Amino acid sequence: MKIVSHLEHDADGLPHSTLCVVDGDQLVEQVEDNTAGRAHLFSKYDHEAMENGRWCGSNECCSSTGIHDGMTFGSGRLDNNGYWTKPCRVCAAAFDAKREERIKKLVDENGPPPEEDPRLYDWAEMDAWPYVDQDVVELGRIATEAVLEDDKQWIEFDAFFGIGEDGNV
Repeated sequence: MKIVSHLEHDADGLPHSTLCVVDGDQLVEQVEDNTAGRAHLFSKYDHEAMENGRWCGSNECCSSTGIHDGMTFGSGRLDNNGYWTKPCRVCAAAFDAKREERIKKLVDENGPPPEEDPRLYDWAEMDAWPYVDQDVVELGRIATEAVLEDDKQWIEFDAFFGIGEDGNV
């Protein structure tokens, strides 16, 4: 089984997303991609039972930390800010749905955040990227453009300072 995200646009052009549990070609269940729908889906279907240990079922899906200090999920190239060229809303939604459980586990295992670092667990409380109201197709396009621009700037930097492909001047 795996969970897939389906994005459409309504009559006003606003993104509308659903999450579907599929087993092979069979649709098992479909819910709205909102807080209640995600909580229902991710509490009902055990993460360990999902393909490849990832909610989306993709061998390529990974996580990172974005410049916003929260988690990011996706595949493709990771830019310098921690965002993926192919964002994965399914895995981000699973992360969001487990927020209370994750925070409780952190506090149980490590105690409350220390006084000198009260924001230590902030990453665990933040929504994961891509956010539920974002169009992942558009995000992928924007992220790909950003990665290409980063590459261009590094090439220009290396050329300006006479740095060769081997990293030597």
